[in-house]
Amino acid sequence: MVVDNASTDDTSGYLSRLTSQHKNIKVIYNNQNVSFAEGCNQGARMDRGDYLLFLNNDTRVTQCWLDEMLSVFKDEEKVGIVGSRLLYPDGRLQHGGVVLTLWGQLPLNIDVNLEPVVPRALETREIFAVTGACMLVKKDLFFDCGGFDEEYIYGYENIDLCMKVSQRNYKIFCAP
Repeated sequence: MVVDNASTDDTSGYLSRLTSQHKNIKVIYNNQNVSFAEGCNQGARMDRGDYLLFLNNDTRVTQCWLDEMLSVFKDEEKVGIVGSRLLYPDGRLQHGGVVLTLWGQLPLNIDVNLEPVVPRALETREIFAVTGACMLVKKDLFFDCGGFDEEYIYGYENIDLCMKVSQRNYKIFCAP
């Protein structure tokens, strides 16, 4: 399931060609750019799998990336969400997970812009939250939590979802 959120380049043409060759790929074409949360929820409602993968359109994946994320669900107990480490094109770390500050009030991306990437960012680890740019979640849990809260227009819907998942005693992991 792919949601084309009113792209302005040739994405819709590419997706049209792709779906004509692969009948199992379904696309929702939005006439206007809706929020990240709303677009993800649209796709989630139409999906038929056991897991939902949210992946931003500017993300480049590496070989075996999805297998590594899925293995966390198999290797750990009570996993609700697995996110992925994200790198900038120059190799610096863009995302390695989200923690709460010392005051426990503000979420903070950790280890951002470090070069070389710090060793702890290369390990699978339990974390407070992960970005929605690359997030794998159990479908039934996603809907049990109400999906992404569409009141969040410009971010933090991922933090909100991770908090709801944690409140249900499931764990959040960031995988390399």
